[in-house]
Amino acid sequence: MKKITYSINFAFIGSNTSSNELEKEIFIEYLKKIAIENNVKEINNIHESPLEFLIIFREIPIKIRVFLYKSFENFKFNNEKITNIDVIVFIFNIFDSNSMNSFNNESFEELKKNLTIKNRISVLAGIDLEKNNYAERDRISRNQMIEKSKELDVLYTYEIKNDNEDISQFFEKILDDFILKFYYSSPELFDLAKLYGKELLEKSQ
Repeated sequence: MKKITYSINFAFIGSNTSSNELEKEIFIEYLKKIAIENNVKEINNIHESPLEFLIIFREIPIKIRVFLYKSFENFKFNNEKITNIDVIVFIFNIFDSNSMNSFNNESFEELKKNLTIKNRISVLAGIDLEKNNYAERDRISRNQMIEKSKELDVLYTYEIKNDNEDISQFFEKILDDFILKFYYSSPELFDLAKLYGKELLEKSQ
């Protein structure tokens, strides 16, 4: 049987705030939980990117590669080395307006030219960590997030708490987009990938 696996590359970009590392870790922990294979030895070493996860989604084997960046500036400095990013996720602390506003349209113009961001999936993700000590009045509103998304011209906006449900919905929406694209672009390969996915599922049980 041909081992057909679909590949998706994620870039998670932080806002360079003190809680930024914890915000990225919730995504990595979730992928570790659902993956049948991964190269993450321990969470303290997650910045030895790319991290790789093999998951089965809708019976399709998907190899997810994750690149982590502490800040937008760090990403711009390194993006010439990575020309095949499929999903760009801009992460900020939902209780810190400075965190969200560190992503601004002026900075994005250069990125849009270099990475043709409109041809990729772009996400603005506000993270609500259970461990935060911020007052509820400091919380960034949904309308503020939507306005920021319009300013940056990103495709999706998510508010994510540190629980499996929100993170699961985040990945499901994005992966569904790619699965649909895969199905219509190459039905034969899609069917072969599905057969391989079923085989992997049987072996992993």
